[in-house]
Amino acid sequence: MSRKGRRDKQRGRRALDYRAMMSLDGEVLQVRPYAGYAAITAGQVATPEQGAAGEVTLYDVACTAALPVSATEAATGITTRYDVSGSEYPVLPPSAMVVSPKKPLTTHVHRESGVVCIGPLWQELKGKELLAELVLRVVRAYNYQDPPTDVLGFQPAALLYRRTLRGRPFNPNLVLPAVPDDVFQIAGAPDPRPRVAVLVGEATPRPDRRVSVAAPRASRLEIVSGGGS
Repeated sequence: MSRKGRRDKQRGRRALDYRAMMSLDGEVLQVRPYAGYAAITAGQVATPEQGAAGEVTLYDVACTAALPVSATEAATGITTRYDVSGSEYPVLPPSAMVVSPKKPLTTHVHRESGVVCIGPLWQELKGKELLAELVLRVVRAYNYQDPPTDVLGFQPAALLYRRTLRGRPFNPNLVLPAVPDDVFQIAGAPDPRPRVAVLVGEATPRPDRRVSVAAPRASRLEIVSGGGS
């Protein structure tokens, strides 16, 4: 494939990612797309025209539901930034980093830098996982809906905290949206499917905008705002 052909294919994939990502935007997940870091600095959210042209390379995704940041504290507004600007995307995975002041208590997130380990699934699927599906997988990991592991990861304290949950998610009332099938029903849209069970820990739910952001019952659990980027 020529260099131009690869660029066109990548823009098509980013346009598909934009449609899927914006389908998640709602009460629980607040999605802000940007056409590069200069746009973030300027506070310029990408337009639908930029999204359709495959020009969006960065997304800030804030979760309005409370998520644990320590064994005794939960925070709303945890924000993760996803970068799909790499020249080898989607063959190589996007980068992800928590950019809010509060960092979730999970083995997947480095406490100081905020770097998110997304695991091997993206490369195992050879780029057939949509960015929006990765976003949902990451939020589920923040909520302890991912499969248990003995790997210490970035925050060993998260393993001890998981034991106190006894196999339950932190917030059992958290309902996330799903990527609707009509995202793919656009003439000429590249379709990376078959999309397998990429939402770790449970079957992919049907699209559902019903949400509950009630914090789980816990003794002396303080809920604070995670803040923005």
